[in-house]
Amino acid sequence: MCGALLFFIKVFSLCILVSDSNCTQWITANYTRVSRQARPSSCTLPPYPEFGRWTIYEVSSQKPPGELVPPGTVLEVSCDTNHKLDSHEIVTCIRGVWRPEIGNCLRTCPTINSTVIMTVSCTFNEQRLKSCADPFDGTIARFQCARYFENQGQEKDPFRLCSNGKWSGSWPTCVPRCGQPVLRKEPTLIVGGNETQKREYPWQVALYSAFNKELLCGGTLLNQRVVLTAAHCITDNKGKLLPKENYVVAVGKYFRKYDHPDDAEDAQFSSVYDTYIPRQYKAQVQHYFGDVGIIVTTKIFDISASVRPICVMWESKRHQVLADPSRQKYAYVSGWGYTIEHKNLSDALRYLKVPLITDDDCNEKLSEDLIEYMTDDKLCAGFLNSSTSVCKGDSGGGLVAKYKERYYIIGIVSISPQSESAYGGCNSQTYTLYTRFSYYIESFILEKEARFRPRLDCQDPLNCDVEIRSTTPTQPTTEVVTESSESTRCTLPTHPESGKWNIIAGSVLQSGSSVTVGTVLKLECNKGFKMDGQNLIHCDKDKWSSEPGRCLKICPPRVNTATMKVTCIYREKEIENCNEPLEGSIAKFRCAPFYEDSQLKRRPIHICNDGTWDQQLPQCEPICGQKTVEATQLIVGGTNVTKGDYPWNVALYTNDQKEFICSGSLISQRIVVTAAHCIADEGGKVLDKNNYIIAVGKYYRNYGQIEDPETRLSQVKAMFVPETYKGSSQNYMSDIGILVSKKTFTLSRRIQPVCLDVSQNYNLATGEMGYVTGWGDTSNESSIASAVLKELKVPSVSLSECRTNLPEDFEVYLTSDKMCAGYLRKGESICRGDDGGGLVFKHNGRYYLTAVTSLSPASFSDRRDCNSQNYGLYTKVSSYLNSFILSKLAEYNS
Repeated sequence: MCGALLFFIKVFSLCILVSDSNCTQWITANYTRVSRQARPSSCTLPPYPEFGRWTIYEVSSQKPPGELVPPGTVLEVSCDTNHKLDSHEIVTCIRGVWRPEIGNCLRTCPTINSTVIMTVSCTFNEQRLKSCADPFDGTIARFQCARYFENQGQEKDPFRLCSNGKWSGSWPTCVPRCGQPVLRKEPTLIVGGNETQKREYPWQVALYSAFNKELLCGGTLLNQRVVLTAAHCITDNKGKLLPKENYVVAVGKYFRKYDHPDDAEDAQFSSVYDTYIPRQYKAQVQHYFGDVGIIVTTKIFDISASVRPICVMWESKRHQVLADPSRQKYAYVSGWGYTIEHKNLSDALRYLKVPLITDDDCNEKLSEDLIEYMTDDKLCAGFLNSSTSVCKGDSGGGLVAKYKERYYIIGIVSISPQSESAYGGCNSQTYTLYTRFSYYIESFILEKEARFRPRLDCQDPLNCDVEIRSTTPTQPTTEVVTESSESTRCTLPTHPESGKWNIIAGSVLQSGSSVTVGTVLKLECNKGFKMDGQNLIHCDKDKWSSEPGRCLKICPPRVNTATMKVTCIYREKEIENCNEPLEGSIAKFRCAPFYEDSQLKRRPIHICNDGTWDQQLPQCEPICGQKTVEATQLIVGGTNVTKGDYPWNVALYTNDQKEFICSGSLISQRIVVTAAHCIADEGGKVLDKNNYIIAVGKYYRNYGQIEDPETRLSQVKAMFVPETYKGSSQNYMSDIGILVSKKTFTLSRRIQPVCLDVSQNYNLATGEMGYVTGWGDTSNESSIASAVLKELKVPSVSLSECRTNLPEDFEVYLTSDKMCAGYLRKGESICRGDDGGGLVFKHNGRYYLTAVTSLSPASFSDRRDCNSQNYGLYTKVSSYLNSFILSKLAEYNS
């Protein structure tokens, strides 16, 4: 009747071609009538997806969900803003069924991309994604710094979870790996020293003359543009800065000669953008007080094996410890100076290991002509009568100290005495004076280093948005009109940059842009700027009452929180909080007790520059995995622990009778990890959360023990077990559970979380010793529960050994997600009442939750009791970290 009708049905779309023009009219006219017939091939319009909707393709009269539509009907599915469809956008009615099924509109997080210095990879439902564009809730992003870069916080937690449209935590910040030389043997330096190896001091800088390419001084790389040196290297003999065009900066150098061919692969060169010295530096006149200088390069140097910055301890108090001779015996200095007192400049980089000398010892043994140079900002290091010293050519180089396998800058080579020989040169028989780095951190070095610290996600400075300029804007001019000797008028100043002035009193404008005495100007700043200085000035005779204020950009506020204290410093004045910080403000951060941020240890001070802070807001998080004393033993055959030894240990009680049920481990201020069988029935169904009470800070097993004054209690907000947990029917596979407390626990000496190895850096070796805690039965094969918390030190056991020695009827419980730990025939083991407790292992001074106490064999003498002669089985945390624990942690860790 209608001619040929041809359907092309595909997975993603349906195309209908009609050859007879009357057919289209017939379909339109009969669409409603046909759709009302309940034919088997018709489809019911589905409900709209949550956070989205569908529309019928190319039909002007849309129908609501629940109505019937004929076969071949096509739906276009779309989602709300910040949501994305997890299936196809086009679905078709085929033989009474929508194909493919309509998907869900899932919340998405902001797109994140890899940069030059950091790679980002995303996984969703354990499948790696091609990119991290519009990632769904539940997506896990993993960050990895490029070679020669690092993020100390990231090493502990390189993952971020997309949850409720937001990424958990701030982005990791990859910074150049500082203070790490190539491993080497121990030689010495300079006068009486030996050559270093290539790349041994990758922070070493050489300062050359731009005219004859002769080496002038050494220096130390603080970041990819900022070099630390001595003030006398870049000034004349009166302390005045020399032209920056006089210098060329070189990094990655090993040989002294400017263009040595063997340096071709490693060396990088740059002209100088600017130089700085402290205001108080007056050279010889002030006995070289303030002998420290900053050089800013035009080029941003590439980080490599031969070019890396030195580490800096930015907190001056912490830094002073590094240079304390009572705590730090030796330091290192490198350079290309003389190798004999009056001749033989070194061809290759050399270094010297020098003892740090106390101020009293230095003042006592320095020569009379040198002691006047031992000013307050100097430290003393070196040898007496050993023919070993720094010398001419080493000036400006860094004195570095080793701390936790990194090298930190503590001083700058400043002064060494002259030799009394006929040849002159250096006196290698006495101490050398160094400018103390900590003396100038906050007053001089920090602001320059932060202001010229390049953005690290680019290599071309033209595209880095790094504004190379002084932090002091151009001052408005306040010229005085001198038209006559009796002038009583003032010239109107230029409007402040990013602001304006208005006349609010006095005369109107006169010719020549001058105003009469008494004229008052009110200065105002644009949005995002704040006045620094006077905002009201008046014309007083022939000049303005004061200089007009400047409009400086303000940075976002940095204020105190429950976990972090902020101190704001502006022009050497300290105030609490940074509510409207002006450009040049310095914010000092300190985490509250029991909280930490690994980045703050390296950079506790942030600087406001051009309306933005140079670093992200710190994230002070609970300190994890630290206890007060070392472990002893536990449970069956164990002994009591000391209060506070395991501040992450949790006790679960019944809400009605207050009877002890199980143990658990605190992994955040709200989340407890325990065994699934502690909170679910034998079929794997989660029990009523109202049956439970969570107790932290417990030492005694008894619920209301009066000697537990630091105990904190909470009702349960939610409980979860993995979908795969089915109890005994699946041999207790997936025996791990999570409880979320209604209360957010306050951290204290008795209440702290255990660490999670989220980056899975630590591989457990067979025989490695771990610790498990609990209030379980203590007597061998009896039912006497421990009154106090006990611990057991247990070795990890290989699976093959475990299978060989487990009782035959117990071997089936050694599922793929279990690990084995404990002893054979020793009478020490976990027992009833220890269920759900954490098995922890120590790595780098912290305790990490590795597994959860699950099962132990029953005693052959009494099947109801424990067999303390055999191994215990534990559910591995790593098996459920990404698929279960991290998602709950992100969802409830607010």
